[in-house]
Amino acid sequence: MFLRCLLLILLAAAAQPAAAEVVRGETSGDWTKGCLKAPGDKPDAAEQCFIFQRLFPAGSEQAAATVAIGRPGPDRPLLASLTVPLGVHLPAGITLWVEGNQKAVRRPPLLFCVQAGCEANMQMDEVMLTAFKQHLTAVLSFSMVDGRQVALPVSLRGFTRALTFLE
Repeated sequence: MFLRCLLLILLAAAAQPAAAEVVRGETSGDWTKGCLKAPGDKPDAAEQCFIFQRLFPAGSEQAAATVAIGRPGPDRPLLASLTVPLGVHLPAGITLWVEGNQKAVRRPPLLFCVQAGCEANMQMDEVMLTAFKQHLTAVLSFSMVDGRQVALPVSLRGFTRALTFLE
């Protein structure tokens, strides 16, 4: 729910200047800290922070997907939000796996699609969290409705330090 709200707030921020604003912060390796700054009419709202990485196909300057990881509240588990482009083959779903770890494979269901893309959310369990910390690359893969297979590398460089941004 947190990440669904996060995506909707991000979309609202892009569409309406009076909505919550995404403030980019520190970077660690290939990960960037982002925080949602409350709109002016709700200055007491809690700030929601996350780390994210935009994924680019080889040779392209346009992001095709985004991986965002955040904590919905104190002492809550980390959640990952995976956003892929419109035109993804919904029944095939998406797969996130860490190269070099056969146990670190997840196939979260796609939940909804909006103008910015289609989203899947998953809890970052201990297996995935440990794999993200110990390896260099993960892969987000999916099929497009035209049958093309897409596999986007997720750099894990700087991930462990980036997690400290969420503390």
